[in-house]
Amino acid sequence: MAKLKNAITPKGVLSWPYVAKPDTRYNPEGVYKTSLVLQAEDAAPLMELCKTQFVEEYGQAKLAKANMPFEVNEESGEVTFKFKSKRQPTVYDAKGKVIKKVPQISSGTIAKVATAINPYATGINVGVSLYLNDIQVLELVEYGGGAKFAAEDGYEYEEDDTSSVKEPSLGEATDSDF
Repeated sequence: MAKLKNAITPKGVLSWPYVAKPDTRYNPEGVYKTSLVLQAEDAAPLMELCKTQFVEEYGQAKLAKANMPFEVNEESGEVTFKFKSKRQPTVYDAKGKVIKKVPQISSGTIAKVATAINPYATGINVGVSLYLNDIQVLELVEYGGGAKFAAEDGYEYEEDDTSSVKEPSLGEATDSDF
């Protein structure tokens, strides 16, 4: 196994970050992960580095079948990188200070990611993984548990004290009983 190559991404937009708590949906032990969306010109050096690291380890012939840790959106020109780790990443603020109590970082946060590039080949599975080592939060969007809408013109709900729907009492037969 080759020595892992470390890299720091340009600033981008986090998508579906699990940084304060791990995602346990498919792994009961949990996985810390995030996606980072970059513009194509910002993403190109990291894309090339992933490919170069793979070729150095496993050769050009396997590159065509390698799973890369990024997806290119041809319409928007954006590139989405995927990072994950079994350990919680260290989170820094914009000034480089460690954040000890990590907030609920949400999609839309502007950040940089420190990663280790890991080429792999296990049987027929070949590709590159990006480890989620550290995150530097430049502009925080914190998960708030729900939308906070501003008032708009249009439909307005008015609470009515008298209900026009009669609730059936116990023992009373209704159409849905049959």
